[in-house]
Amino acid sequence: MPSVRTVLLKSYDNRGFVFFTNYESKKGKDLGENPKAAILFLWKEMERQVRITGRVEKTTQKESELYFRSRPKNSQLGAWASKQSTVLLTVII
Repeated sequence: MPSVRTVLLKSYDNRGFVFFTNYESKKGKDLGENPKAAILFLWKEMERQVRITGRVEKTTQKESELYFRSRPKNSQLGAWASKQSTVLLTVII
């Protein structure tokens, strides 16, 4: 079944478009099972859109670690503390 997610595009280089995700999230698992994806850029002012499709591949572990270390500390802590794509229960006492 097709699935769609919003991702933060981090860069573009000779390999293509680069984004990061948790391998254990639904998105990560979906891409692990079917390494094909589509990306859409909307140019509302021009009333145009550009769709690109292709295969996805993992970045190097070093690149992933550098990205993770570049994130704000609270964002790092949130990633460590939560299970991606699961409902978290918040209790206020």
